[in-house]
Amino acid sequence: MNRFVSLLIVSVFAPAAFAQSPKTPYPSTELQPQAMQSAAPDSATATDDSKEKVEMFSGKIAKIKGQYTLYDPATEHRFLLDDQKTAAKYDRKSVAISGSLDATTNTIHIRKVFRG
Repeated sequence: MNRFVSLLIVSVFAPAAFAQSPKTPYPSTELQPQAMQSAAPDSATATDDSKEKVEMFSGKIAKIKGQYTLYDPATEHRFLLDDQKTAAKYDRKSVAISGSLDATTNTIHIRKVFRG
């Protein structure tokens, strides 16, 4: 009797379990999100250079070994300045610099210099 009831339950509910498939039969809908994802990195790559992290650096500009640098007395750290012509205008002056730091070369890419 238990086998008969078990067999009856399986035969009634088994077709319903196979009939409810969450996947759609159209492969084009599955490919559409992938196509959108592949387009996103291309557009992001083109703008990565324009998304540099802009920071404020303060200190005194001085010429060391023929190159202008920014000395930060708070951290006792010296940074090379990429725009030597602009830096020369502020030689031996206290300034604040808006720019981005290239940590691999320890160089500040100057955006703007403010006299401090």
